Amino acid sequence: MGSFSILSIVGKPYELSFLEAISNSSYLKIEALLSYGDSDFTRKLSGASVYSFFGGNCSIFEGDHSNENKAELYDFLSPYQQIFSDQIERLIYQPISSEKKKILFHRIVDEIFRVYKKHDFSAVIYFHTPHIGFDFISMLIAKFLNIPCIIFNPTNLSKLSRVTSYIDLNNEGLNYEYDLCFENALDSEFSESYNEVRNRIDISFRKKNLFAIVKTELSFFRFQVSLFTRFQIYIRQTIFWYNKPKLGLELIHWYRKRLAELNRTIKFYENNSVKSIGSSEEYVLFASHYQPERTTNPEGGSFYDAIKALLYLRSFVPENITIYFKEHPEQFNRKNLRSIRLRSAEYYQRLLAIPNVKLLSISLESEKIIEGALCVSTITGTVGVESLRNGVPVITFGDAYYNSCKSVLHVSKFSTTTFIDLIGCHSRENVLKNFNEYLDNVKNRFIPLSFFESYYKTRKLTNKDKAIFIDTLLKILRKSDG
Repeated sequence: MGSFSILSIVGKPYELSFLEAISNSSYLKIEALLSYGDSDFTRKLSGASVYSFFGGNCSIFEGDHSNENKAELYDFLSPYQQIFSDQIERLIYQPISSEKKKILFHRIVDEIFRVYKKHDFSAVIYFHTPHIGFDFISMLIAKFLNIPCIIFNPTNLSKLSRVTSYIDLNNEGLNYEYDLCFENALDSEFSESYNEVRNRIDISFRKKNLFAIVKTELSFFRFQVSLFTRFQIYIRQTIFWYNKPKLGLELIHWYRKRLAELNRTIKFYENNSVKSIGSSEEYVLFASHYQPERTTNPEGGSFYDAIKALLYLRSFVPENITIYFKEHPEQFNRKNLRSIRLRSAEYYQRLLAIPNVKLLSISLESEKIIEGALCVSTITGTVGVESLRNGVPVITFGDAYYNSCKSVLHVSKFSTTTFIDLIGCHSRENVLKNFNEYLDNVKNRFIPLSFFESYYKTRKLTNKDKAIFIDTLLKILRKSDG
Protein backbone atom coordinates (compact mmCIF):
# COMPACT_ATOMS: atom_id res chain seq x y z
CA MET A 1 0.00 0.00 0.00
CA GLY A 2 1.37 3.47 -0.97
CA SER A 3 1.66 6.40 1.41
CA PHE A 4 -0.91 9.14 1.83
CA SER A 5 0.17 12.69 1.02
CA ILE A 6 -0.82 15.16 3.74
CA LEU A 7 -1.29 18.93 3.87
CA SER A 8 -1.49 20.33 7.39
CA ILE A 9 -2.10 23.70 8.97
CA VAL A 10 0.30 24.12 11.87
CA GLY A 11 1.49 26.79 14.29
CA LYS A 12 1.47 25.49 17.87
CA PRO A 13 3.98 23.22 19.62
CA TYR A 14 1.58 20.34 20.24
CA GLU A 15 0.61 20.36 16.55
CA LEU A 16 4.24 20.02 15.53
CA SER A 17 4.56 17.03 17.86
CA PHE A 18 1.77 15.22 16.07
CA LEU A 19 3.26 16.04 12.67
CA GLU A 20 6.53 14.51 13.79
CA ALA A 21 4.54 11.35 14.54
CA ILE A 22 3.23 11.44 10.95
CA SER A 23 6.80 11.78 9.66
CA ASN A 24 7.72 8.54 11.41
CA SER A 25 4.85 6.60 9.84
CA SER A 26 5.51 4.34 6.86
CA TYR A 27 2.12 5.11 5.33
CA LEU A 28 1.89 8.89 5.77
CA LYS A 29 3.90 11.68 4.16
CA ILE A 30 3.72 15.37 5.02
CA GLU A 31 3.77 16.91 1.58
CA ALA A 32 3.23 20.56 2.58
CA LEU A 33 2.41 22.86 5.49
CA LEU A 34 0.48 26.10 5.77
CA SER A 35 2.27 27.52 8.78
CA TYR A 36 1.35 30.30 11.16
CA GLY A 37 4.36 29.61 13.37
CA ASP A 38 7.74 31.30 13.01
CA SER A 39 10.51 30.08 10.68
CA ASP A 40 12.12 27.91 13.36
CA PHE A 41 8.84 26.17 14.02
CA THR A 42 8.81 23.83 11.03
CA ARG A 43 12.56 23.29 10.73
CA LYS A 44 12.35 19.74 12.07
CA LEU A 45 9.96 18.66 9.33
CA SER A 46 12.43 18.24 6.52
CA GLY A 47 11.08 17.43 3.09
CA ALA A 48 7.80 19.30 3.43
CA SER A 49 7.05 22.42 1.42
CA VAL A 50 6.29 25.22 3.88
CA TYR A 51 4.02 28.13 2.97
CA SER A 52 4.25 30.72 5.73
CA PHE A 53 1.32 32.84 6.86
CA PHE A 54 3.20 34.01 9.91
CA GLY A 55 3.24 37.64 10.97
CA GLY A 56 1.75 38.99 7.76
CA ASN A 57 5.01 38.28 5.95
CA CYS A 58 3.79 35.56 3.59
CA SER A 59 3.83 35.82 -0.19
CA ILE A 60 0.15 36.77 -0.35
CA PHE A 61 1.18 40.31 0.51
CA GLU A 62 3.52 40.52 -2.44
CA GLY A 63 2.80 40.68 -6.16
CA ASP A 64 2.52 38.23 -9.06
CA HIS A 65 -0.70 36.38 -8.39
CA SER A 66 -2.32 33.89 -10.69
CA ASN A 67 -4.56 35.16 -13.47
CA GLU A 68 -6.12 31.74 -13.94
CA ASN A 69 -9.89 31.94 -14.34
CA LYS A 70 -11.36 30.84 -11.01
CA ALA A 71 -14.90 32.15 -11.46
CA GLU A 72 -16.52 28.89 -10.34
CA LEU A 73 -14.32 28.77 -7.23
CA TYR A 74 -15.17 32.37 -6.29
CA ASP A 75 -18.87 31.67 -6.77
CA PHE A 76 -18.48 28.82 -4.29
CA LEU A 77 -16.57 30.98 -1.79
CA SER A 78 -18.73 34.11 -2.10
CA PRO A 79 -21.21 33.25 0.73
CA TYR A 80 -18.31 32.86 3.19
CA GLN A 81 -16.43 36.08 2.47
CA GLN A 82 -18.08 37.94 5.36
CA ILE A 83 -17.16 35.10 7.77
CA PHE A 84 -13.55 35.42 6.64
CA SER A 85 -13.69 39.19 7.06
CA ASP A 86 -14.92 38.85 10.63
CA GLN A 87 -12.33 36.19 11.43
CA ILE A 88 -9.39 38.40 10.54
CA GLU A 89 -10.70 41.21 12.77
CA ARG A 90 -9.11 39.40 15.71
CA LEU A 91 -5.74 39.50 13.95
CA ILE A 92 -5.48 43.15 12.95
CA TYR A 93 -4.26 46.05 15.05
CA GLN A 94 -6.37 48.81 13.54
CA PRO A 95 -9.46 48.37 11.35
CA ILE A 96 -8.75 48.08 7.65
CA SER A 97 -11.06 49.07 4.84
CA SER A 98 -13.51 46.69 3.19
CA GLU A 99 -11.57 47.09 -0.04
CA LYS A 100 -8.32 45.96 1.60
CA LYS A 101 -10.13 42.99 3.15
CA LYS A 102 -11.40 41.99 -0.30
CA ILE A 103 -7.89 42.22 -1.74
CA LEU A 104 -6.56 40.15 1.14
CA PHE A 105 -9.31 37.58 0.62
CA HIS A 106 -8.52 37.23 -3.09
CA ARG A 107 -4.77 36.98 -2.52
CA ILE A 108 -5.18 34.27 0.10
CA VAL A 109 -7.53 32.34 -2.19
CA ASP A 110 -5.04 32.62 -5.07
CA GLU A 111 -2.11 31.50 -2.92
CA ILE A 112 -3.85 28.51 -1.35
CA PHE A 113 -5.43 27.43 -4.63
CA ARG A 114 -1.93 27.48 -6.15
CA VAL A 115 -0.70 25.21 -3.34
CA TYR A 116 -3.49 22.72 -3.97
CA LYS A 117 -2.78 22.70 -7.70
CA LYS A 118 0.93 22.20 -7.18
CA HIS A 119 0.55 19.14 -4.93
CA ASP A 120 -1.57 16.02 -5.00
CA PHE A 121 -2.96 15.80 -1.45
CA SER A 122 -4.76 12.77 -0.06
CA ALA A 123 -6.17 14.87 2.80
CA VAL A 124 -5.87 18.09 4.76
CA ILE A 125 -5.39 17.87 8.55
CA TYR A 126 -6.43 20.49 11.10
CA PHE A 127 -5.84 20.37 14.85
CA HIS A 128 -8.76 22.67 15.58
CA THR A 129 -11.66 24.11 13.60
CA PRO A 130 -10.25 26.46 10.94
CA HIS A 131 -10.99 29.95 12.26
CA ILE A 132 -8.13 32.36 11.62
CA GLY A 133 -8.83 33.38 8.04
CA PHE A 134 -6.38 31.60 5.76
CA ASP A 135 -7.00 28.14 7.30
CA PHE A 136 -10.77 28.65 6.89
CA ILE A 137 -10.19 29.43 3.20
CA SER A 138 -8.03 26.32 2.87
CA MET A 139 -10.87 24.14 4.18
CA LEU A 140 -13.38 25.66 1.77
CA ILE A 141 -11.07 25.20 -1.22
CA ALA A 142 -10.42 21.60 -0.18
CA LYS A 143 -14.17 21.05 -0.10
CA PHE A 144 -14.51 22.65 -3.53
CA LEU A 145 -11.80 20.32 -4.91
CA ASN A 146 -13.26 17.25 -3.10
CA ILE A 147 -10.15 16.76 -1.00
CA PRO A 148 -11.00 15.13 2.37
CA CYS A 149 -10.50 17.26 5.46
CA ILE A 150 -9.80 15.73 8.87
CA ILE A 151 -10.48 18.16 11.74
CA PHE A 152 -9.53 17.20 15.30
CA ASN A 153 -11.22 19.14 18.08
CA PRO A 154 -10.94 18.70 21.86
CA THR A 155 -14.16 18.51 23.89
CA ASN A 156 -14.97 18.96 27.56
CA LEU A 157 -15.82 15.28 27.67
CA SER A 158 -12.87 13.99 29.63
CA LYS A 159 -9.96 13.02 27.34
CA LEU A 160 -12.16 12.70 24.25
CA SER A 161 -11.73 14.51 20.93
CA ARG A 162 -14.17 14.92 18.08
CA VAL A 163 -13.12 14.16 14.51
CA THR A 164 -15.03 15.79 11.66
CA SER A 165 -14.64 16.34 7.94
CA TYR A 166 -16.15 19.80 7.45
CA ILE A 167 -18.15 22.37 9.43
CA ASP A 168 -21.91 22.91 9.26
CA LEU A 169 -21.87 26.54 8.12
CA ASN A 170 -25.53 26.64 7.08
CA ASN A 171 -27.06 25.89 10.51
CA GLU A 172 -28.80 22.79 9.22
CA GLY A 173 -27.67 20.47 12.02
CA LEU A 174 -25.66 18.38 9.56
CA ASN A 175 -23.44 15.61 10.88
CA TYR A 176 -19.95 15.70 9.36
CA GLU A 177 -18.43 13.46 12.02
CA TYR A 178 -16.43 10.43 10.94
CA ASP A 179 -17.68 6.98 11.91
CA LEU A 180 -14.57 5.65 13.64
CA CYS A 181 -15.65 2.43 15.44
CA PHE A 182 -12.27 1.53 16.87
CA GLU A 183 -11.50 -2.07 17.65
CA ASN A 184 -9.06 -4.12 19.70
CA ALA A 185 -6.10 -1.90 20.70
CA LEU A 186 -8.14 1.22 21.35
CA ASP A 187 -11.09 -0.37 23.13
CA SER A 188 -9.44 -0.31 26.54
CA GLU A 189 -8.24 3.26 26.04
CA PHE A 190 -11.69 4.43 25.08
CA SER A 191 -13.33 2.59 27.96
CA GLU A 192 -11.05 4.38 30.40
CA SER A 193 -12.00 7.80 29.01
CA TYR A 194 -15.65 6.83 28.63
CA ASN A 195 -15.92 5.81 32.28
CA GLU A 196 -14.54 9.20 33.28
CA VAL A 197 -17.21 10.90 31.16
CA ARG A 198 -19.87 8.89 32.99
CA ASN A 199 -18.71 10.31 36.30
CA ARG A 200 -17.63 13.85 35.51
CA ILE A 201 -17.33 16.53 32.86
CA ASP A 202 -13.82 17.94 32.69
CA ILE A 203 -14.01 21.72 32.31
CA SER A 204 -11.05 22.71 34.45
CA PHE A 205 -7.97 21.44 32.63
CA ARG A 206 -7.64 24.44 30.34
CA LYS A 207 -7.25 26.82 33.27
CA LYS A 208 -4.69 24.53 34.85
CA ASN A 209 -2.88 24.22 31.54
CA LEU A 210 -2.83 27.98 31.08
CA PHE A 211 -1.23 28.34 34.50
CA ALA A 212 1.36 25.70 33.60
CA ILE A 213 2.13 27.43 30.30
CA VAL A 214 2.50 30.86 31.91
CA LYS A 215 4.67 29.39 34.66
CA THR A 216 6.90 27.70 32.10
CA GLU A 217 7.15 30.82 29.96
CA LEU A 218 8.01 33.05 32.90
CA SER A 219 10.64 30.62 34.08
CA PHE A 220 12.19 30.43 30.63
CA PHE A 221 12.29 34.17 29.94
CA ARG A 222 12.91 35.47 33.46
CA PHE A 223 16.61 36.15 32.99
CA GLN A 224 16.58 36.72 29.25
CA VAL A 225 14.21 39.56 28.45
CA SER A 226 12.26 42.14 30.40
CA LEU A 227 8.51 41.79 30.82
CA PHE A 228 7.81 44.68 28.47
CA THR A 229 10.16 43.33 25.83
CA ARG A 230 8.42 39.96 26.10
CA PHE A 231 5.08 41.75 25.71
CA GLN A 232 6.33 43.37 22.51
CA ILE A 233 7.54 40.02 21.17
CA TYR A 234 4.12 38.54 21.98
CA ILE A 235 2.40 41.31 20.04
CA ARG A 236 4.78 41.00 17.08
CA GLN A 237 4.65 37.23 16.76
CA THR A 238 1.29 35.88 17.82
CA ILE A 239 -1.58 38.37 17.70
CA PHE A 240 -1.68 40.83 14.82
CA TRP A 241 -0.87 38.80 11.73
CA TYR A 242 -2.43 41.01 9.08
CA ASN A 243 -1.19 44.40 10.35
CA LYS A 244 0.83 45.38 13.40
CA PRO A 245 1.40 48.31 15.74
CA LYS A 246 4.70 50.09 16.00
CA LEU A 247 6.30 48.99 19.22
CA GLY A 248 6.92 51.36 22.11
CA LEU A 249 4.77 54.41 22.90
CA GLU A 250 2.23 53.73 20.16
CA LEU A 251 1.59 50.26 21.57
CA ILE A 252 1.24 51.62 25.12
CA HIS A 253 -1.20 54.30 23.93
CA TRP A 254 -3.25 51.74 22.04
CA TYR A 255 -3.43 49.40 25.03
CA ARG A 256 -4.41 52.18 27.48
CA LYS A 257 -7.13 53.40 25.13
CA ARG A 258 -8.57 49.91 24.67
CA LEU A 259 -8.37 49.22 28.39
CA ALA A 260 -10.33 52.41 29.16
CA GLU A 261 -13.02 51.33 26.69
CA LEU A 262 -13.19 47.89 28.25
CA ASN A 263 -13.52 49.35 31.75
CA ARG A 264 -16.47 51.49 30.61
CA THR A 265 -18.07 48.42 29.05
CA ILE A 266 -17.66 46.34 32.21
CA LYS A 267 -19.11 49.16 34.33
CA PHE A 268 -22.15 49.46 32.03
CA TYR A 269 -22.71 45.70 32.06
CA GLU A 270 -22.58 45.34 35.84
CA ASN A 271 -24.69 48.47 36.45
CA ASN A 272 -27.41 47.09 34.18
CA SER A 273 -27.27 43.42 35.19
CA VAL A 274 -29.52 41.41 37.47
CA LYS A 275 -27.76 40.22 40.63
CA SER A 276 -30.24 37.51 41.66
CA ILE A 277 -33.11 35.45 40.23
CA GLY A 278 -36.31 34.62 42.12
CA SER A 279 -36.71 30.95 43.01
CA SER A 280 -40.10 30.72 41.27
CA GLU A 281 -39.18 32.72 38.15
CA GLU A 282 -39.44 31.00 34.78
CA TYR A 283 -36.52 31.86 32.53
CA VAL A 284 -34.24 30.71 29.74
CA LEU A 285 -30.50 31.18 30.18
CA PHE A 286 -28.53 32.33 27.15
CA ALA A 287 -24.89 31.55 27.93
CA SER A 288 -22.68 33.77 25.80
CA HIS A 289 -19.34 32.79 24.32
CA TYR A 290 -15.89 34.22 24.65
CA GLN A 291 -15.23 35.99 21.35
CA PRO A 292 -13.47 36.06 18.98
CA GLU A 293 -13.10 32.29 18.92
CA ARG A 294 -13.84 29.29 16.72
CA THR A 295 -16.87 28.24 18.82
CA THR A 296 -18.90 31.05 17.23
CA ASN A 297 -17.00 31.83 14.05
CA PRO A 298 -17.18 29.58 12.13
CA GLU A 299 -18.87 26.88 14.27
CA GLY A 300 -21.88 29.13 14.91
CA GLY A 301 -22.56 29.44 11.17
CA SER A 302 -24.77 32.48 10.53
CA PHE A 303 -25.44 32.80 14.27
CA TYR A 304 -21.93 33.81 15.32
CA ASP A 305 -23.48 37.15 16.33
CA ALA A 306 -25.16 36.57 19.71
CA ILE A 307 -27.67 39.36 19.11
CA LYS A 308 -28.98 37.61 16.00
CA ALA A 309 -29.32 34.38 18.00
CA LEU A 310 -31.15 36.22 20.79
CA LEU A 311 -33.57 37.86 18.35
CA TYR A 312 -34.33 34.47 16.87
CA LEU A 313 -34.74 32.91 20.30
CA ARG A 314 -37.03 35.72 21.44
CA SER A 315 -39.29 35.24 18.42
CA PHE A 316 -40.18 31.70 19.55
CA VAL A 317 -39.94 31.83 23.35
CA PRO A 318 -43.15 33.26 24.87
CA GLU A 319 -42.55 36.87 25.86
CA ASN A 320 -43.63 36.35 29.48
CA ILE A 321 -40.56 34.09 29.92
CA THR A 322 -37.43 36.12 30.65
CA ILE A 323 -34.28 35.41 28.65
CA TYR A 324 -31.19 36.05 30.77
CA PHE A 325 -27.99 36.80 28.90
CA LYS A 326 -24.85 35.88 30.84
CA GLU A 327 -21.56 37.10 29.43
CA HIS A 328 -18.55 34.80 29.34
CA PRO A 329 -16.17 35.89 32.15
CA GLU A 330 -13.14 35.77 29.84
CA GLN A 331 -14.74 38.50 27.72
CA PHE A 332 -13.88 40.98 30.45
CA ASN A 333 -10.31 39.79 30.96
CA ARG A 334 -8.21 42.95 30.83
CA LYS A 335 -5.09 40.98 29.91
CA ASN A 336 -6.61 39.35 26.84
CA LEU A 337 -5.60 41.47 23.86
CA ARG A 338 -7.77 39.57 21.38
CA SER A 339 -11.09 40.34 23.08
CA ILE A 340 -10.29 43.74 24.54
CA ARG A 341 -12.08 45.66 21.76
CA LEU A 342 -14.84 43.26 20.76
CA ARG A 343 -17.62 44.38 23.13
CA SER A 344 -18.91 47.85 23.94
CA ALA A 345 -21.63 49.45 26.05
CA GLU A 346 -23.56 50.03 22.79
CA TYR A 347 -23.54 46.28 22.14
CA TYR A 348 -25.30 45.60 25.44
CA GLN A 349 -27.70 48.49 24.85
CA ARG A 350 -28.81 46.81 21.62
CA LEU A 351 -29.18 43.55 23.49
CA LEU A 352 -31.35 45.14 26.22
CA ALA A 353 -33.63 46.62 23.57
CA ILE A 354 -34.91 43.10 22.84
CA PRO A 355 -38.18 42.58 24.80
CA ASN A 356 -37.74 40.89 28.18
CA VAL A 357 -34.06 40.14 27.69
CA LYS A 358 -31.93 40.96 30.73
CA LEU A 359 -28.25 40.90 31.55
CA LEU A 360 -27.11 38.56 34.30
CA SER A 361 -24.16 39.45 36.49
CA ILE A 362 -21.09 37.37 35.68
CA SER A 363 -20.47 37.03 39.42
CA LEU A 364 -23.41 34.62 39.77
CA GLU A 365 -22.56 30.92 39.90
CA SER A 366 -23.42 29.27 36.59
CA GLU A 367 -24.33 25.90 38.09
CA LYS A 368 -27.17 27.30 40.21
CA ILE A 369 -28.47 29.39 37.31
CA ILE A 370 -28.44 26.35 35.03
CA GLU A 371 -30.32 24.20 37.54
CA GLY A 372 -33.13 26.77 37.83
CA ALA A 373 -33.58 27.39 34.08
CA LEU A 374 -36.35 25.99 31.91
CA CYS A 375 -33.60 25.38 29.38
CA VAL A 376 -30.17 26.69 28.48
CA SER A 377 -29.41 28.25 25.12
CA THR A 378 -25.96 28.55 23.60
CA ILE A 379 -24.46 28.77 20.13
CA THR A 380 -22.10 25.81 20.54
CA GLY A 381 -20.77 26.20 24.09
CA THR A 382 -19.58 23.52 26.50
CA VAL A 383 -22.20 24.90 28.90
CA GLY A 384 -24.59 22.72 26.91
CA VAL A 385 -22.94 19.56 28.21
CA GLU A 386 -22.88 20.98 31.74
CA SER A 387 -26.63 21.60 31.42
CA LEU A 388 -27.39 18.10 30.14
CA ARG A 389 -25.29 16.66 32.95
CA ASN A 390 -27.54 18.59 35.37
CA GLY A 391 -30.76 17.39 33.70
CA VAL A 392 -31.57 20.65 31.88
CA PRO A 393 -32.49 20.63 28.15
CA VAL A 394 -30.49 22.73 25.68
CA ILE A 395 -31.08 24.89 22.60
CA THR A 396 -28.14 25.27 20.20
CA PHE A 397 -27.56 27.51 17.18
CA GLY A 398 -24.36 26.08 15.71
CA ASP A 399 -22.30 22.97 15.16
CA ALA A 400 -22.19 21.78 18.81
CA TYR A 401 -20.70 18.30 19.16
CA TYR A 402 -23.58 17.21 21.43
CA ASN A 403 -26.35 18.21 18.97
CA SER A 404 -27.35 14.57 18.49
CA CYS A 405 -28.54 14.25 22.10
CA LYS A 406 -32.35 13.96 22.15
CA SER A 407 -32.63 16.68 24.80
CA VAL A 408 -30.93 19.21 22.51
CA LEU A 409 -33.08 21.33 20.20
CA HIS A 410 -31.09 22.67 17.25
CA VAL A 411 -32.11 25.95 15.62
CA SER A 412 -32.91 24.14 12.35
CA LYS A 413 -35.90 22.53 14.14
CA PHE A 414 -36.85 25.51 16.26
CA SER A 415 -40.40 26.82 16.67
CA THR A 416 -42.72 27.85 19.49
CA THR A 417 -44.18 24.33 19.45
CA THR A 418 -40.81 22.58 19.66
CA PHE A 419 -39.75 24.92 22.48
CA ILE A 420 -42.88 24.08 24.49
CA ASP A 421 -42.30 20.38 23.80
CA LEU A 422 -38.68 20.73 24.92
CA ILE A 423 -39.50 22.19 28.33
CA GLY A 424 -42.69 20.18 28.77
CA CYS A 425 -41.48 16.69 27.85
CA HIS A 426 -37.89 16.80 29.06
CA SER A 427 -37.94 16.36 32.81
CA ARG A 428 -34.66 16.11 34.68
CA GLU A 429 -34.87 12.31 34.64
CA ASN A 430 -35.65 12.30 30.92
CA VAL A 431 -32.73 14.62 30.10
CA LEU A 432 -30.28 12.49 32.10
CA LYS A 433 -31.58 9.37 30.35
CA ASN A 434 -31.08 11.00 26.93
CA PHE A 435 -27.64 12.22 27.90
CA ASN A 436 -26.59 8.71 28.89
CA GLU A 437 -27.94 7.36 25.59
CA TYR A 438 -25.88 10.01 23.82
CA LEU A 439 -22.78 8.83 25.68
CA ASP A 440 -23.55 5.25 24.65
CA ASN A 441 -23.21 6.35 21.02
CA VAL A 442 -20.17 8.57 21.52
CA LYS A 443 -17.71 5.75 20.85
CA ASN A 444 -18.37 5.85 17.13
CA ARG A 445 -17.58 9.55 16.83
CA PHE A 446 -14.78 10.39 19.27
CA ILE A 447 -11.23 9.28 19.97
CA PRO A 448 -9.70 8.73 23.43
CA LEU A 449 -7.25 11.59 23.16
CA SER A 450 -7.19 15.21 24.31
CA PHE A 451 -4.51 17.16 22.42
CA PHE A 452 -4.30 20.11 24.79
CA GLU A 453 -4.38 18.02 27.93
CA SER A 454 -1.89 15.46 26.65
CA TYR A 455 0.70 18.00 25.56
CA TYR A 456 0.46 20.84 28.05
CA LYS A 457 0.52 18.65 31.14
CA THR A 458 3.82 17.01 30.20
CA ARG A 459 5.24 19.10 27.31
CA LYS A 460 5.49 15.92 25.28
CA LEU A 461 3.27 13.29 23.71
CA THR A 462 3.29 9.71 24.84
CA ASN A 463 3.69 6.83 22.40
CA LYS A 464 0.08 5.94 23.20
CA ASP A 465 -1.10 9.41 22.12
CA LYS A 466 0.81 9.11 18.87
CA ALA A 467 -0.48 5.60 18.18
CA ILE A 468 -4.09 6.68 18.66
CA PHE A 469 -3.58 9.67 16.39
CA ILE A 470 -1.90 7.71 13.59
CA ASP A 471 -4.43 4.87 13.84
CA THR A 472 -7.25 7.43 13.48
CA LEU A 473 -5.71 9.02 10.40
CA LEU A 474 -5.06 5.73 8.66
CA LYS A 475 -8.54 4.44 9.39
CA ILE A 476 -10.15 7.56 7.88
CA LEU A 477 -7.79 7.76 4.89
CA ARG A 478 -8.16 4.10 3.96
CA LYS A 479 -11.92 4.39 4.12
CA SER A 480 -11.85 7.57 1.99
CA ASP A 481 -9.52 5.91 -0.49
CA GLY A 482 -11.72 3.01 -0.61
